[in-house]
Amino acid sequence: MPTIRRITRFDAPTDRVFDLARSVDLLQEMLGRQATPIAGDTGGLSTLGASTVWRTTVLGRRVEFTTRVTAYSRPHHFRLTVTGGPLEGLIHDHFFTFDADEPTDEDGATLRDVLTFEAPYGPLGRVVDGVLKDRVEGLLDDRAVRLREVAEGEEWRRYLE
Repeated sequence: MPTIRRITRFDAPTDRVFDLARSVDLLQEMLGRQATPIAGDTGGLSTLGASTVWRTTVLGRRVEFTTRVTAYSRPHHFRLTVTGGPLEGLIHDHFFTFDADEPTDEDGATLRDVLTFEAPYGPLGRVVDGVLKDRVEGLLDDRAVRLREVAEGEEWRRYLE
């Protein structure tokens, strides 16, 4: 089961980064045509129990999957779990904590992403794991860049005000 970890530091308040990270609108914008919310919470800020049905393409197949916020402790942590579709079992934890070894500016935030998944398709799943891992790593890296850009500038107001 692949696990992907990322740490992103922001020159922005933790509350702002936390809220932007759970913005369905910002996520949809970042994903562009790669995934579209089609049912459930298709906009706004996700909270505990909120679910969104997404449509995307995986390995050339059009698929739908459902994400649900299964853990929520503002502004420290939230978990998105894929609860339906071929990626069921994918878990994406967002931790907003500070490492004691790495002092940060009191206005700065640190986001630690931990994402685990297991591809479907039984024994062929290991091959699929590799393909999905590369794709997911790219998406997380792109998301971190965009999230930092929005949180550190004035554009955050578009999503949170």
